[in-house]
Amino acid sequence: SSHIPASMSLAPTPDDESLRRADGSSSNGGWLKKAMVLGQIGSRVKDTAKEASANPGHTPLDFVGECNLPTQFGDFKLRAYRGFKQNGDVNEPTVVVAGDVSGHDVPVRVHDQCFTSEVLGSQRCDCKEQLEATMKLLAETGRGIIIYLQQEGRGIGLANKVAAYGLQDKGLDTVDANLQLGFADESREYGVVPTILQDLGIQSIKL
Repeated sequence: SSHIPASMSLAPTPDDESLRRADGSSSNGGWLKKAMVLGQIGSRVKDTAKEASANPGHTPLDFVGECNLPTQFGDFKLRAYRGFKQNGDVNEPTVVVAGDVSGHDVPVRVHDQCFTSEVLGSQRCDCKEQLEATMKLLAETGRGIIIYLQQEGRGIGLANKVAAYGLQDKGLDTVDANLQLGFADESREYGVVPTILQDLGIQSIKL
């Protein structure tokens, strides 16, 4: 098992609370609230960069909400967070939770989004099978989490992933295809993982 560092506070700021309330859920003045959200994004990107530099390895996140998640594998909780990637893009990681996960030796899978496999059933990878196998395992054991990250195509995004697939069809491997498109061989970010583990009270994990 691995010890999880605990070095940052997730206490919401007044701006965080405003961001959550400015979701346009009220029909009265919804357009104005959405404008407020867009206005706050710029300041939150700056805050994120400042907080990240103060807490190396941790990416600041806001907790957005939690709901029940009934599935074919069993019943879970689904937690949603919001933050910003290093390039300023909005990042919304989610966590599938089974049972009480506070404490030590918690089963954890960090899973990168794969639309082509998980939604379209592509046979180019086994991401869907890995995700489903983990959900079955957590349902059987009754404890653990899946941290689901929006990192399609090793972090280059869905459209670029399709372009990379096109280059792979011509003989390039995954890394060379990404490099030819102008991306690094690895564009994924995992700074949100320790932040989420700390928020859930997880002290050590089993991968």
